[in-house]
Amino acid sequence: MNEREWRKISTREVWMWRIGIWVLASTCSIAFFHWHIGFPSLVPAFGLVSYKWLLCEIEFYRERQAWAFLKWAGKWSYSVYATHLIIPDLLSKLPLTPITGSLGWMLRIVLVMAGCYAFYLLAFASPCPPCLN
Repeated sequence: MNEREWRKISTREVWMWRIGIWVLASTCSIAFFHWHIGFPSLVPAFGLVSYKWLLCEIEFYRERQAWAFLKWAGKWSYSVYATHLIIPDLLSKLPLTPITGSLGWMLRIVLVMAGCYAFYLLAFASPCPPCLN
């Protein structure tokens, strides 16, 4: 198999792609919720554009280093996907005084993210993850 020919991507170009994907994702969301256009109609087009955007991102970072914070967060991002719905349910079962409003929302987000990170440390970052025993 021939290796793909890579080209240099400018910062401006990658940001145009990022903004474009955000606009397209927002448009797809509006189309789904307000115009009642189903995912089978939206996903293929979004997928094709996303493919081109991800190629652009890969090309952009072939010659650059990603931010250390983003690399660190990327290591445990799957844990957010896997546990972000379970942790709020577990928190709701604790005998805590409910905090409402913006402060309660922010506290909940912090606790959910802390729980997701703890899950990552227990399941994936330990020398012998419990999930492999």
